[in-house]
Amino acid sequence: GLLFYHKKEFDIAIKYFKESIKNDYIEFSTIASTTYLLSCYLSVNDIEGIKEIINMLPEEEIDYIDFSFKLFCEDIAEQCYRKIIRLEIEEMIIAKTKGFLASLILSNKLPDFINYHRRKLTDKEAQLLSEAKALIKSSIEYHSSNVFFLCVYSDILYCEGKFDESFIVQLEFLKKSRNYKDLEIFPNVSLEDCTDDFINNYPGKLNELFYNDNEFEDFYIKEKLSNDIEHLFKLKAYSVIVDLYFILKSNSNILKIDSLFEIAYSLKEMDHINEAILIYEKSIDIDGGSSSVYNNLAIIYEEKKDIKKAVELIKRAKKTNKNDLIIEGNYRRIVEDIFQNKQNKANINNNKKSRLSFNNELSRITYGKRFCQIPINTYEYYLCKTIFEKPLRAKIPEEEILEVLDRAKLEEKKRTIYDTCIRINRKVEKSIGLQKILINRGSMVWIREDFTE
Repeated sequence: GLLFYHKKEFDIAIKYFKESIKNDYIEFSTIASTTYLLSCYLSVNDIEGIKEIINMLPEEEIDYIDFSFKLFCEDIAEQCYRKIIRLEIEEMIIAKTKGFLASLILSNKLPDFINYHRRKLTDKEAQLLSEAKALIKSSIEYHSSNVFFLCVYSDILYCEGKFDESFIVQLEFLKKSRNYKDLEIFPNVSLEDCTDDFINNYPGKLNELFYNDNEFEDFYIKEKLSNDIEHLFKLKAYSVIVDLYFILKSNSNILKIDSLFEIAYSLKEMDHINEAILIYEKSIDIDGGSSSVYNNLAIIYEEKKDIKKAVELIKRAKKTNKNDLIIEGNYRRIVEDIFQNKQNKANINNNKKSRLSFNNELSRITYGKRFCQIPINTYEYYLCKTIFEKPLRAKIPEEEILEVLDRAKLEEKKRTIYDTCIRINRKVEKSIGLQKILINRGSMVWIREDFTE
């Protein structure tokens, strides 16, 4: 076929390319033959042949474009597509061709498109990206359910740094695919790329898409939910994970995903303790439980004052992973220091009438006759000052604390409010015997209710 093609004996070349497509079992050879056959049809002005090729090109597999590049025919493919969109033939054929041309530009002319949003595009790159976007939008007008074209459009928006828009198109892709093979060409954008507003509203957006569409809900849970939770967990978007969980809770498939640990952890962070226990225990039923699951469950039962259950779980965590320093620390606290914990609890009960307070001048947290010294002009100092200036039961937004810290113009900038609360709790426990006086969850900080009576 190539021999006669280069001799411009297109009628004969057509015969051999058809035979190649019919008889070759190597996919990339068939794809190359298809590209050259299309060029032959254009050369002899065979409109019906052109339409036949365009209609037979795969609508869901990006492999067509990728393989054609590797087989020295990407330029031939581009020439063909550009000629076809200038022909006076059906708009559906023109629109589909525009979609393939947009994909070709993105994959061949802009090979580094995944990184374009991280830097300024050259004039040539910007021009090509603009052309590809116009082509794919025109294509989608006529082929709105073509998941291949939706994938290309999402990736073009990704190149432009329009991550929220790119993710919305990804959702359209997911809703319209329903074909597990389509996931091989999944768009590149993830929730980690999106804005906070988009992420916070994401569960609501999904809930709208799930309405009266149980098939899509099942498809999303099986193929996308774990990936979304993984990204949300990295962002510490625990409230969003919890919202997703409660939207999908009635669907039994949610208990079959790989992210039960992240769901349980998020439920605990957002104070849905019983739900967290349920999911952790379900995780144990499924795979026998990891050391992290046993460790976190032990802490929950410790906080619930069920020390017997906490001891049982932390021992299982230690047995599962003997080298984890966090588990080792929790083990010593729960198992080896039970007596001391009981003594601390007795001390707290004996001092219930004592008032927990913070002395700004002395930089001390006091409880009865005991006190804990806090280093002055530190994150701990200003966090305590801010918290204790409010009523003891008040929950203080992190933003308010951050404003105070910014005004203090402290040199240390690497500390977070979460870390600061942990350091204060450790110092108070060591000096006074009160455990975890500060709670930091859901972007709020407050004094535990046990110490506000």
